[in-house]
Amino acid sequence: MKLNKNVSKQGRKQRRARAHAPLHVLRKTLSAPLAKELRAKAGRRSAIVTKGSKVKVLSGRYRGVSGTVTKCDSTTGKIAVDTVLVKTQKGTENKRFIQASSVVILEIPTAKVPEKVKAAPKAQAKAEPVSKAQQPATAAPAKV
Repeated sequence: MKLNKNVSKQGRKQRRARAHAPLHVLRKTLSAPLAKELRAKAGRRSAIVTKGSKVKVLSGRYRGVSGTVTKCDSTTGKIAVDTVLVKTQKGTENKRFIQASSVVILEIPTAKVPEKVKAAPKAQAKAEPVSKAQQPATAAPAKV
């Protein structure tokens, strides 16, 4: 059953929408499910994979491999994990990009907050409106 009338079910329109989507919308394609411990702590089921996140591959050739995300590509919806490598014919190892949806997030890096932001004074609250009882009495003009 189709719930939203503004979104098409047709595959060609879905593919076209993703191909022409702006980068701030494509960033959401990098979402992945959270581990059970994180899910309880964060109060949500999934999150966007970021550089530095610790993940575990759930499906594909590299199933069961854990590592840290080294690069996120929002245009393709893929991520590079430091332990997922492919060997070239020359013998060097290159990063292998995998779908972000095929991993589970084990740990999210904590954002470092600059000291300036921590020490910044809070904005002063707006002045509360004074009620009529508290306002100074003004002389009303006399009617002629």
